[in-house]
Formats: sequence, structure tokens, C-alpha cells
Amino acid sequence: MATLRGELDISTADDLVDQLIMVPDAVVVVDLSALGFIDSTGISALVQADKRLNPSGGRVVLTRPTPNILRLLDIVGLADWVSEWDDGWDY
Repeated sequence: MATLRGELDISTADDLVDQLIMVPDAVVVVDLSALGFIDSTGISALVQADKRLNPSGGRVVLTRPTPNILRLLDIVGLADWVSEWDDGWDY
């Protein structure tokens, strides 16, 4: 599980894709509970990571977004990526 904190924007999104795709066929769970802001660059990084994981059977799953982040994900069409998640679950 990756936990994003603070802001995910043009100044912080550069290395995110590479970090999220370290295990090519993995389901990568991204905890958004500590994320206060995300812009189009951050959204793009999540989408790029998912696209790079997808051919090998992996994907990005988002969990625990704040209400504001969830609203943004809904606006951009990524609300269906959000899932309840428990560290003890085997996905």
C-alpha cells in the first residue's frame, strides 16, 4: 500500500508512476486519506501508473479519499477506482 500525503501536483508527481509500478503485475493500493490536494498532473500520474500496470494484470486501487478528493475523482471519472480497503484483506 502506498500512502500519499500533502499535495499531489506538478511539483510532486514526477516520481509517482515509477514508484507505483515497481511490481509489474501487482494491485497497487493508494491510500488517499492524508492527501489534501491533487491537480491534473497528479490525476495523470495515477492514470499512467494504472495503464502501465494493466497489460501485466495489475491495477491501481484508490482508498480512503477525503470528501473533496472523492468529489474530484467523481468529476474526472475515477470514482470507480475507489474501494474500501483493509490492510488484512487479500485482494
